[in-house]
Amino acid sequence: MRNRVLPMAFGGLCLAAATLTCTGAELQTALPLDINNAQDFAQQSAAVRAGLQPGGPYGWLNARERYLVAQDLDAMAALIQRRGDFSGMTPAERVRLFDAQEDANRWLTGIDSGWWTCEQAPQTGSHLPRTLCWPREGI
Repeated sequence: MRNRVLPMAFGGLCLAAATLTCTGAELQTALPLDINNAQDFAQQSAAVRAGLQPGGPYGWLNARERYLVAQDLDAMAALIQRRGDFSGMTPAERVRLFDAQEDANRWLTGIDSGWWTCEQAPQTGSHLPRTLCWPREGI
């Protein structure tokens, strides 16, 4: 597999999250899912689902991997449908959307390093949650 480190800059999703630290560096590879708004997601999701069919650009994925990508797409669609756009999402929902996008892109690109996982966690001595992100290795 190709092994590239991708910086944590994922289009509008990172900007919309407003709780994640982003580098602003450009991605070296165009990602299948790099959503900026609900319309982007609808178009990209349809293209990915079509590409998962045999003979499509993601036809090389096995049945389990295709299922996991579809599950991530469904989770993102449910979040976007519930809130309409990123600005209406809670920080925890933005983190779930970010993580689902990361998972789907990991499977679709076959690149097994350079991906991030985030979660909302309480801060010691505060009622305000904070977003923690760390690199995740291996598929």
